[in-house]
Amino acid sequence: MAEGTELKRECGGGVAFEVIIKPASSDVAPPSPSKDRPAISQEDIDRKLKEAEERRVQLESQRLQAVLKEKDKVVEVNLKNKDIEEAFSKEVEKKLADKLVASEELKKAQEAAKLEKLKEHERHVQEVRKKKQAEKDNGGTADVKDTE
Repeated sequence: MAEGTELKRECGGGVAFEVIIKPASSDVAPPSPSKDRPAISQEDIDRKLKEAEERRVQLESQRLQAVLKEKDKVVEVNLKNKDIEEAFSKEVEKKLADKLVASEELKKAQEAAKLEKLKEHERHVQEVRKKKQAEKDNGGTADVKDTE
């Protein structure tokens, strides 16, 4: 295309744009970055290696501290869980002992009630026997009351 040619074109959406083609303004390449690097001495290399080693040691120390902290936390949680478990088992044991005592007391009370009922029945039987014996001894003339 010719220099300085301008093209105008309309798009289907009604938007127009211009394309202007021009030759390059100059044949000079952009300046390259300077290659003037300062010389690296052995001392600089040693210093940087030492700093890197210190960073590695510090990072390893931080990791170790984090692991120890996590381990302490796990031990603490386990102790807390163990204490909770022991308290729960003591509570359950106490409740069980209380139920056992209440059961024994109820059993004794029921046995005492049965024994009293049996004694009352035995007294009644003896009373009936005495009346029958008295009736037999009197020759059948005594009044017998219904005791049931």
